[in-house]
Order: sequence, then C-alpha cells, then structure tokens
Amino acid sequence: IGSGPYRWVGLEPGRQAEFAAVPDFFLGRPKIERVIFLVVRAAEAQLNLVLDGTADAYEAFLLPRQIGPIVERPSLRIVTQASFSVAYLLFNQRAYGDRSKPHPILSDPEVRRAIALGIDRPTLLRSVFGPYASLVDGPMGQASWIRRVAPKAERFDPDKARKILGERGWVDGDGDGIREKNGQRLSLRLAYPGTSIPRVALAEPIKEMARRIGVEIELVRLDGPVWAERRSTGHFDIDFSQASLSASPSGLAQSWSCAGIGGSNVAQICDARFDSTLRAAIDGVGDASKRWGDAIAALQDIHPAVFMYSPIQTIVLHERYRDVVARPGLPWSDLWRWSVDPSRRIDRDLR
Repeated sequence: IGSGPYRWVGLEPGRQAEFAAVPDFFLGRPKIERVIFLVVRAAEAQLNLVLDGTADAYEAFLLPRQIGPIVERPSLRIVTQASFSVAYLLFNQRAYGDRSKPHPILSDPEVRRAIALGIDRPTLLRSVFGPYASLVDGPMGQASWIRRVAPKAERFDPDKARKILGERGWVDGDGDGIREKNGQRLSLRLAYPGTSIPRVALAEPIKEMARRIGVEIELVRLDGPVWAERRSTGHFDIDFSQASLSASPSGLAQSWSCAGIGGSNVAQICDARFDSTLRAAIDGVGDASKRWGDAIAALQDIHPAVFMYSPIQTIVLHERYRDVVARPGLPWSDLWRWSVDPSRRIDRDLR
C-alpha cells in the first residue's frame, strides 16, 4: 500500500511482520530484498535477540549498563544521533479521573513549580544515562532547532521548593515528613510504563527527592496498554511521559495548547498567553528565534511539567551492514538504502 520501498507480505500475530522490496521503487531498488520485524514486548528481550544473533538490528534509548554487552561483541556496532524525543513528568491539572474538576493539588502552578525545583535532574541523568541523554528546558528534543532559543528553566533548588510550599499553606504539622493543608496530605501518584527501562530506573530516585521537600509520591508501575489507557482518560496525578516530536515545532500545539484538549493534551493544559505566543511563532510574525523563545518562556511560566531529558537515539546492528542511514525519530525510513557486505553474508541473507 502506498509508494514506499516495501510492501506488506504477511503477519504472524505476536511473532513477526514481513515486508518485501518494491523493485521499481521511484528512488531506486532497495538493496535489502526482505525485511522481517520481530514482535517482542520486553525491551531487554529485544536487545537479547541482537546479542544472540537472532536479530540484525535494534533501535532504542539505551542505558550505559546495556552498552557493555554490545561493545564486547565484535560483530556488532552502535550508531547514535540526536533525537526528537523528550521525557517529562506531566502534571494533571484536572482531578484524577474527573476532568470536570480542577486538581486539588496540582491546579496550583506554584506547587507544580516547587515540585520541579525539588528534582535534581542533572544528577539523575548522569547516574542513569551517563552520556546518552541531555537535559532539556522544555518540550523539545536534542534534534529540535528551537532548543537553541529556549530560555533556561529554573534549576534544582530544594530550599526554594520548601519555601514555596510553605507559602502556599503546605506544612508538616504532624512531623512525619509529609506536608498537609486543610487536612489533606501532599500525596500524589506517579504513573509510568513498566516496559520503559529508563523510567523504571528513575522513578524511585524521583520519589525520594520529592520526599525531601515534603511531597509523598506513590509509584504506579503499569503494563504498557494499561498505562496508555489511564493516561488518555486522565487517571493520573503525575505521568512519566515520553514523546517523539515532529521536526516542526508547530506540533507543540497538540499537547500543550487549549486546542489540544480532547486529543494529545491529556493534562488539560490551557493558557491564553502561551497560546497567543505559540500562534505568533507558528505564523512567523517577526523574528523567529525571539518568537519561539517567547513561546517556550510562556510555557515554562505555567510549569505544566518537569522536563527531564532528551535521550540519544541508538541503533545496534550487525557490522555486515553498509550504507546505514537513520533519521531522528524515523530509524527505519531509509532502510531501503542499507546493504549487506557481500563478503560477510550469513545464511539468512541468502534465503
């Protein structure tokens, strides 16, 4: 279907999908005649298929501990590049599971700001990712050009976080380390998919950092489909989200503007100032760098999320592959350009 370099051949549900090259593809005949995508849910199992030679290539955001077994195998190599992906702790601005009401805690932007100030993002990234992710100041990945014009977000400052929470009426009256206000504990649920190795690794440290400023975090680790369903229906307080953004920054409207409510804007974020500055940037009014900088600054001011990191896109592949091209966010779109070194073919290359 369509005008791409490969055609659908068949599917074995839960196991694999197979595609065949289109000989008269308008950009040139694909050099790899057959492509099979193996269907494996667990990330560790996916990587193991490449390590044991069952699969030829694997794309993911890897942690340093996963890199060691790869570099120990001379038959494998790693290709890295900046990504359009960004991970963030998304604050639900409506009540858990009831979008007719404001969130009893997170509807206050100063509380959201305090939580962000209490999380030491640089330390978390160094300890979990090493060099394979970078800090972000808004909803834009490493490969996004607007990252260069975005203002710096406030940095880790737990003393300021505690001061803000106290000023907003949240105090630890019973001495158990968790703040209360009008009889309500400052307790929130953090939802994340258990299949995401980085988010699983970061959840517990985030919980501990929040506790140090008097915020109780309950970790809610979910199976992928359950996590996605709860996220889309607003059944979360804080969601550990990760999105792969489009190359055009105009896509920010989908998840962060009033117009996105009912779609990707699952946290019900709606701010007139951000919407107007975003519209001016999209319409190209005046200096583009300044306009996009203004839009990101307006979003930062309402503290809709703790913008955590942008991971480096990593592709692990067998070294017999040549002419490897992989675009940010679209690692397999140029697979038709890849080829196999004739002198290094293995049995399945000849089938």
